[in-house]
Amino acid sequence: MRQGQWRERLAEEIERQGTDMKAVSLQAGLSDSTVRDIIKRGRDPGLDTLGRILAVLRMTVAQLMEEPHSTVRNPVRVSGKAQVTGEAAAGVWLEADSDHWDENKYPEIPTVPGRYPGVEQDAWRIVGNSVNLLKIEDGDYAICVPYWMVRAALTSDDIVIVERRRGDLREITCKQIVVQAESYELWPRSTDPKYSDAPPLIIPKQKDDGDSGETIEVIRLVIGTFRPI
Repeated sequence: MRQGQWRERLAEEIERQGTDMKAVSLQAGLSDSTVRDIIKRGRDPGLDTLGRILAVLRMTVAQLMEEPHSTVRNPVRVSGKAQVTGEAAAGVWLEADSDHWDENKYPEIPTVPGRYPGVEQDAWRIVGNSVNLLKIEDGDYAICVPYWMVRAALTSDDIVIVERRRGDLREITCKQIVVQAESYELWPRSTDPKYSDAPPLIIPKQKDDGDSGETIEVIRLVIGTFRPI
C-alpha cells in the first residue's frame, strides 16, 4: 500500500456506508473535524483515535490496510529515502504546523533497511538534548514508521514521536514509553538534570470522557537515527 493510501480507503468506506466524516467523528467521541483532518489534511492518528474511528465503521486495521478494488497483490516497494516531515523537540513541546511544513527544508534521509518492510518511513529532526541517553542528539534525525501500523498497543521502551493538540495548536516531542498499571508514562532520557529530573508526561489508560480541549497521542515509532556529517 503506497503512502497515504489507507486514507483513501478510509474515505471510501465512509462513503460506502452512507455517512460522512463529521458524523463518524462525533460517533467516535472525537471533535467534529478529526476524521476530516486525518483524510484531507494528513493528520496522523494515534492508536486511540484510530481505534475509535474503526469501531464506528466496524472495521479492523487489517481491513483498512487492504488494497482497494484489487484482487492481485503486487510486491510492496518502499523508497530507500525518507522524507523529513517535521521537527520534534526533545524534552519540551515544539509547536508545529503541518499545513505549512516546507518539504524542501531538509534533504531526504536514508531509511532503515529491513525494518517493517512494506511500511513507508519518514524522518523527524530532533531539536534539543533530552533524549541523548538514547543516542539521539540535537540535530539528529529520528527515522520513524506510523505507530498504529506496527503496534497493537503502547509498548514499554519504545522511543516515540508524540503529538499534542489544543484547539488549532499542534505540538510535537520525542519521548520513551514506560507502561504502568493505570497509565502510560512518556519520559525524557537525558544527561541534563533539567530534563532527567522532570516528571514524565502521563497518558491515562482510562480516558476521561470530558472534553478538555487537549489530546495527546503517540504517532510514530522511532526505528533508527541518522546523523549528518
